[in-house]
Amino acid sequence: STILRAICGLAAFMAAAGGVIAALAGQRNVISAVLGFHAAAGAAVMGWFVWQRLRSSDRVRFVRIRELGVFALPGLVIGICSPLSFLIVRNCIGESLSTHEVGLLHALWRASDWITALASGVLSLYWLPRMASAADAAQLSPLLRRALLEVVVPSALALALLAWLSSSALHVLFTDRFELPFHVSALILAGDAVRVLAWLLLFALYARRATRLIAIGEFLSLPLFAASLLWLGDTMTLTKIGAMWLLTYAIYAGFNAYALARVMRSSALERSKVT
Repeated sequence: STILRAICGLAAFMAAAGGVIAALAGQRNVISAVLGFHAAAGAAVMGWFVWQRLRSSDRVRFVRIRELGVFALPGLVIGICSPLSFLIVRNCIGESLSTHEVGLLHALWRASDWITALASGVLSLYWLPRMASAADAAQLSPLLRRALLEVVVPSALALALLAWLSSSALHVLFTDRFELPFHVSALILAGDAVRVLAWLLLFALYARRATRLIAIGEFLSLPLFAASLLWLGDTMTLTKIGAMWLLTYAIYAGFNAYALARVMRSSALERSKVT
């Protein structure tokens, strides 16, 4: 019954929030709509969590709440920056490219989502709990290598195959009129492959509770890509978008690799001092 009440409450909240967003979007105040939705969702989740803890017959464990609170910073940064950056990207692409080119770009991204979404799900549901249980860097390193070989490499191979067959795939999934230049497909899908690698490193940072570094790194992912499109302006082309997509996630993966190496080195130094 508790689960049913939670589902009904969530459905009611989403219905009310959807009505508010539709009203604001109708007034072309889309950014306010997104910010309002995230603020309301965050308040509702936090309120429900506190209420559940306070009404429980058990002693309230505020220490546990503080432990979970360390993840609030990256959650807030990601929850606000990602949707706003996505709106900026869509606006820049829509204003600078033709309708046909916009359709080609989004079609390729939707096709690659079949691969990247699966990789993200496996990393978060299978590998993150195992990395979080690692006591130190010595235990984490083998898990990273296994995840690299079992998730990142197969994803990269699948994306390479999609790039090779991109025209045929877009014809099957969408329409025969979709014909994207191979070099554009290669750039974007190479960026997706690097993006999956960046996610692996990101989940490893979550496992080590490096939340400040996660929050900083978030500005080097989709927000950086949005900033690059703003910088391109009227000179934007499909090729430049693909190049910026690949460059953005190469920078993001590089930062995550640096951050993880720093965290693991710090952890090793602390353990050596203890022993």
